[in-house]
Amino acid sequence: MVHNYCLPKSAGTIPAPRLFSPPMHFYKALTIGAHHTHHCEDYLFYEQSGEHRWTLAVLDGCTMGNDSYFASALAGKILRKTAREQYSLDFVQPARRSPVEDLQFYFKTLFDALRQSQNLIGLNKYDLLTTVVLMVIDEKENAGAVMTIGDGVVAINGTVTEYDQRNQPDYLGYHLTENFKEWFSKQHQVLTFNALNDISICTDGLLTFDRFDHRHYPEQTDPVHYLLFDKENAASELMLHQKLIHLEQSCGLRPTDDFAMIRVINGHTLPGHTLSGLPSYK
Repeated sequence: MVHNYCLPKSAGTIPAPRLFSPPMHFYKALTIGAHHTHHCEDYLFYEQSGEHRWTLAVLDGCTMGNDSYFASALAGKILRKTAREQYSLDFVQPARRSPVEDLQFYFKTLFDALRQSQNLIGLNKYDLLTTVVLMVIDEKENAGAVMTIGDGVVAINGTVTEYDQRNQPDYLGYHLTENFKEWFSKQHQVLTFNALNDISICTDGLLTFDRFDHRHYPEQTDPVHYLLFDKENAASELMLHQKLIHLEQSCGLRPTDDFAMIRVINGHTLPGHTLSGLPSYK
């Protein structure tokens, strides 16, 4: 089931698309859920994968699978390695793929690597159950694409898309014996966009924030809106980490499930355009 909703007008408007390559600011958050005790089963990364391209992903291992933290980390590290290789190759022979074609390339590489891992160390499909939210952005074209396997949340310039497969995600590990082209052609959880203003990808832990004690807290805040749209403390690369602390200490809220999130903000949509102390990439 797919749920779409937009940023309400009262919360502000997203600036119009720019015609030039924006300085992109990256923020990340990864935390174990309050109901988990041993391992965080989520994984995330972002890597520059070309002169003007970035690849980023959040992954959520299946709690009912075998060593679910391993599945998400393995798939994430394979994708990260592929992105790094593409960055090096881009200087020799720049890729001419669109962002959607890049997604297909990354998933084909992931399919092949997971199959090799199965043979190399004797893994079965229950060792490889993880969701994947994979995004490719092109700064030069001011565009990008994102594909979600299983559950996840994607926010693009004020519009939120929630993928909810009712606790039965269609994990990648279920399909490794299939023909890749046929599998890929059946994927419909794909979004494209032609403006890079304020974009986030998250595991479904974003939707699990809840009270963790019975104390009184001075603030009541919608954690989804706060993490996806609020730009307070955007001058710090630790913005999302600071927001998690605020939600816990001032609102009494923690995610009950593991939570991974990457947010990318166009520097030109921030006050003053340039921010001291915050790494920007152009």
